[in-house]
Amino acid sequence: MAHTTLISSSPSPTARSTHLLDLADAALRRRRRTVQRIDIPALPADALVSADSQAPALAAALASVDAAEAIVIALPVSQSSFSGALKLFLDVLPQRGLVGKEVLVLASGTSLSDLLALDCALLPVLSSLGARRIAPHVFATPAQLIAQSDHGYATDESLRERLEHAVAQLDLVLSERAELFAHRAAAIRQRTADFFASLATIEAAPADAKPTLPRPRPSRRGCEALFALD
Repeated sequence: MAHTTLISSSPSPTARSTHLLDLADAALRRRRRTVQRIDIPALPADALVSADSQAPALAAALASVDAAEAIVIALPVSQSSFSGALKLFLDVLPQRGLVGKEVLVLASGTSLSDLLALDCALLPVLSSLGARRIAPHVFATPAQLIAQSDHGYATDESLRERLEHAVAQLDLVLSERAELFAHRAAAIRQRTADFFASLATIEAAPADAKPTLPRPRPSRRGCEALFALD
């Protein structure tokens, strides 16, 4: 089943960026999206540093990204840079590991320079990995996520609206893609059915009226694969 992979890069479960990811998680689930979650700091550090993609926990994380139709990355930005753990994880991905995937970035920071770091440092990396479309990111400052005594956050209404809009747009894009793929699959099945119907008519014709037919007889799966290339 298609899913969205949520990636948290903060070492703290109560970080502002983690809170943003929790909000996105809830918003996706309300839209009946299947989600899987990766906590990068929980992955074995030695496997990340050595890029050991065969280590079980890291292999499972990479498999989740590979099978996902969309990726949501949450990260804290500090001193105009993002965490080394996230850099290591992105380095372990295959060279074009985000091809065909929608990507949404959620970030927390304190200044305009932190915001610019996303455009100058992170987004080029995501593009180089082949992300199909990188949605406008959602950036939050401490004034928009005010810490509470219970370790939660009071979320500014405008921030909540921006995040909800970003998730809604992601959901819309995924729905449109699914509809397009379903339509294309139906068209391929119909073309294949028409081809075999024509082939059956030719095979039933008198021997002296038959054109030369391909041998061996083409398979239905092979025809579908061929029509998919059109």
